[in-house]
Amino acid sequence: MSGLFLKLLNMSISASVLIVVVVLARCLLRRSPKWIHCILWALVGIRLLCPFQLETTFSLAPNAQVVSIEAGAVTSQVLAEMPALDNTANRYFAKYYFEGITVPEQETAQNPMNLIASVWLCGVAVLLVYAAVSYVHIRRKVRESVRIEGNIYICDRIQTPFIFGVLNPRIYLPSSLKEVQIKNVVAHEKAHIRRLDYLWKPLGYVLFAVYWFNPFCWLAYILFCRDIEMACDERVIKDWSAEQKKEYSLVLLSFHVPGKMITVCPLAFGEVGVKQRVKGILNFKKPTFWLIAAALLFCVIIGALFLTNPKKNDNVEENIATELSESSLTDQTLNTEKDSLADQESELNALLKKQSDAIRAQQQSFLQTWADAFCDRDGAAIDSLCMDGARKKMMKEQLLVIDEGDTIFGWSSPWPMWDTSDENSKGYTITTSYDGKNTAEILYYAWTSDPHVTVWKEDITFEERDGSYKVTDENIRFLDYIVSGTEFDEAYPQINGTPMDYTVNGMYDALVMNSLLSSSMLYQNLKDPVLAAKYLLNLLDNENKVQVEALQDGSKEGINIKITFIEDGAERFVKMIQPDSEDGIWIPQDYEKITGV
Repeated sequence: MSGLFLKLLNMSISASVLIVVVVLARCLLRRSPKWIHCILWALVGIRLLCPFQLETTFSLAPNAQVVSIEAGAVTSQVLAEMPALDNTANRYFAKYYFEGITVPEQETAQNPMNLIASVWLCGVAVLLVYAAVSYVHIRRKVRESVRIEGNIYICDRIQTPFIFGVLNPRIYLPSSLKEVQIKNVVAHEKAHIRRLDYLWKPLGYVLFAVYWFNPFCWLAYILFCRDIEMACDERVIKDWSAEQKKEYSLVLLSFHVPGKMITVCPLAFGEVGVKQRVKGILNFKKPTFWLIAAALLFCVIIGALFLTNPKKNDNVEENIATELSESSLTDQTLNTEKDSLADQESELNALLKKQSDAIRAQQQSFLQTWADAFCDRDGAAIDSLCMDGARKKMMKEQLLVIDEGDTIFGWSSPWPMWDTSDENSKGYTITTSYDGKNTAEILYYAWTSDPHVTVWKEDITFEERDGSYKVTDENIRFLDYIVSGTEFDEAYPQINGTPMDYTVNGMYDALVMNSLLSSSMLYQNLKDPVLAAKYLLNLLDNENKVQVEALQDGSKEGINIKITFIEDGAERFVKMIQPDSEDGIWIPQDYEKITGV
């Protein structure tokens, strides 16, 4: 028994190195299709399954016999052919465990490895019995299912859909499912069957049960289950529209099963990693041929380096024994190696940060180029920055017109026509930009000659094509009749210092002049703080939906205004000021409590 356990222990140590490599490779290949990740886990499975491997001179795997116990002795050696690991571990064994003591062959029953092997076997038995009990329990639940077509069954006693069976896999659905849920769930489960996931997951669980003592195998099984679900999702949605992907994600969220890190056999629809899966679904883009080819080549290289064993050195054990007796590896050497690893990690983190900063700078530059072209109504530039889908959408909305070689963008007024060459006078604010998601929100400040400013909110999605970014989708909303707290927050994350601040955009003087020269109520209303707030903040003029009131009498510091949105019950506050005199017009500022109020 101890011999079998030692064999598995050695295979486990070799596989642990490969698991670490695969986890790192998953990070490097995060943009590749998830079935590539499944190939990487297949390499780990081969390493755990096969007791024999080819020997090569270029292998990076540790020695196949890392731990050995000589017959008739309690002494142990670690032979990984990795000096730092071998010397440290063997010196530790020699000093604290065995100290060179051997026992007669007839006393081998006292070998502590026998006890360890017994504990391992008990653990395997517990996990396999747990799987068997779970199988029987599920079998009883679905015994009274009703077949609706093919291998698809409806069951009243289950809460989530799953695949059950190995030789004859069946899809079981809860009877409470709606039609839209059935369509998406069945597509997902059929993809599992086509990929043979109903075989791979039980095999993965058996390997996990055998190697339960290795924490790296726990990590591998958890990530493996997550990757086969995400690979299945990608197979289902690869040709779907954005609306279909959204519907699929909502169905997935409705079957989320929280709290399960280690699962047994049935492939449940909402079983693992729902948050990551939904993000992957909504951001999914078809991989290019070259990306797939590079990822496959990477898998082949990993397999060649870590599925083979290094050629044996006949003098390894003799050298290890000599090194043990001499204890040549000092604590100072260990500390030096530790410091070296720390320096390498620091350099790697700095490199990753530099790369991330460079990508962020490229995206920010692209977004500024887009916003400048938007404000300048540069149709040719907008056209060159668009993918075909976004271009057609803007043409349909008559925002972009291409006619006989002429490219026209936008209209005359209102429009965010500001001086884009002046950093302090730009007519837009890029409020959010997410690395990795390639989406952004841009606030444009459109104005008329009254003068009057309104806010437009643009949501764009972009992606990298041939070394440059292109807009793939564009949506714009005009926040000129604000009726809810949500719309207010979207339009005015900040007032001071933005084009909504009439004291810095040059429009305050024009408003004052118009109020003096014109008898129009439009300008006379600006001398009332409540009416001025309604007009300048573009609030819907309907007391049944938006109510505006002053919180105190005017002072040199201004007046605080409370805005109540009936639709969502939200309350917002702003400060109204008269920059020149108590008889002048009122303009909005960010909320600031008035002294003594």
